Amino acid sequence: MLYTEFLEGTGCRDNDHNYKIYKQLEIIYMNDESTTKADIYEYGKKLVDNSKPQEIIDLENQILADIESDKKQIKELTEDISRIKGYIENEPDPLWKKSWKNDIKWRKQDIARLKTHIKLSKLILA
Repeated sequence: MLYTEFLEGTGCRDNDHNYKIYKQLEIIYMNDESTTKADIYEYGKKLVDNSKPQEIIDLENQILADIESDKKQIKELTEDISRIKGYIENEPDPLWKKSWKNDIKWRKQDIARLKTHIKLSKLILA
């Protein structure tokens, strides 16, 4: 039995701990003809360590923090748009109205960009 077969059969991660488990179970598999690969996979599933490395956990936490930051920015931009719409209604000067409308357009583009970033970040976490 190959290590890659063991990884696939148990669904475990490739790490030092799991490799040591594989080596021990391989000895049993090679010396006991009644033990099948399926048996080894079942034993392995009970013994392997599938915990995530700290660097992955840190990365996932950073991605979640970024998503929350993006959501906060979307809320602020949405509030800005509402406030600016009030300015437009009360502004008699057409040049200022045009300027405010451009501000709304830019903020909507920022919101779209942030929503895309959130979607991509969630894909990374999946």
